[in-house]
Amino acid sequence: MAYRYRIDASTRTVIGEGEGVLTLKDVLTARDQLSQDPAFDSTFALLIDLTGVERLDLDGSQVQCIADGGPLSKSSPRAIVVCNTGSFGYARMYQAYSGFAGIELVAVFRDRAAALTWLRSVMPKPATQACDPTCTNSLPL
Repeated sequence: MAYRYRIDASTRTVIGEGEGVLTLKDVLTARDQLSQDPAFDSTFALLIDLTGVERLDLDGSQVQCIADGGPLSKSSPRAIVVCNTGSFGYARMYQAYSGFAGIELVAVFRDRAAALTWLRSVMPKPATQACDPTCTNSLPL
């Protein structure tokens, strides 16, 4: 398979990595597997690393299909890492189509470390419980 993913639950990030020739079928297969993965949470961030991709065998309508759908929430940030001009063009097309679909947090990088830093900076902080509901030391109102 030219596209695979892994989940880093500690950073709430799905890391997708492509290699060789990447097709729509590769992406949709990985997307289906991800949506069935019990470790997956739709609010996780997504890092798409295309630095191992030699060629993207996709057209514009297929990029739009990828950008429009998927198991992630619209508020989940997505970072794409590329290393060549062709992949950069596809990534920017994905970014534009994502924006049309109401997905605002998409950025394209040429450096994986910079992409991870950006993802961590825009990730919402997990909600914490403000008060212990079993606490009996409450002040009367």
